Amino acid sequence: MYGERLKTIRNLTGLKQKELAKILGVSGAAISKLEANINSPSASVHANLLTKLNVNLNWFISGKGSIFLDEKSPPNKH
Repeated sequence: MYGERLKTIRNLTGLKQKELAKILGVSGAAISKLEANINSPSASVHANLLTKLNVNLNWFISGKGSIFLDEKSPPNKH
């Protein structure tokens, strides 16, 4: 569930696992485990998805709504 959505975000933003890990403040191994649904995302991962990548947390948690808060503009990659 979260893993597929995280991978979708990563693919849409054109980021590699290592790059996404740096943005989210976690290790590359953590991203791999999140994408494989081995671990669940922490509150800080949720916060960074929102603030750094403009991800709609409602979509990330439930799969409903738009992926990004503002579909008209690309997510902020830094």
